[in-house]
Amino acid sequence: MLHWDGSSWKLVPSPSTVTGHVSFLNGVAAPSMTEAWAVGGINRHGARHALAERWNGQRWSVVHTTGPALAAVSALAANDAWAVGGSYAGRGEVMHWNGHLWAVATKLETRHGLGAVAEVSPTDVWAVGGLVKR
Repeated sequence: MLHWDGSSWKLVPSPSTVTGHVSFLNGVAAPSMTEAWAVGGINRHGARHALAERWNGQRWSVVHTTGPALAAVSALAANDAWAVGGSYAGRGEVMHWNGHLWAVATKLETRHGLGAVAEVSPTDVWAVGGLVKR
């Protein structure tokens, strides 16, 4: 991970996820200097599983989540973040962070998952991507 401090980019260590399995990060959102999220996935046993990492102002840590790999995240506050993703052959998923845990908010009938999310307010959130099944 890289962080811009106003004068230069600095490498910031990311936590080790699962030894022996490839992990990747696709999206990042930072509602404050002491709150940020990075999302992506872990390749385990031939499947891509969700990965969420949280910045507390000093270090990143892995936060438990379920489901397929995540593509993007948007956050307004420490208790309000949205993440989207999905599998290449399956449904898109929308996840919500309520300050304590990530939970599936909805599963959508799309192919290739969802690729981007933007939170305007707690009651106004947009997500795009995938192909709608007809």
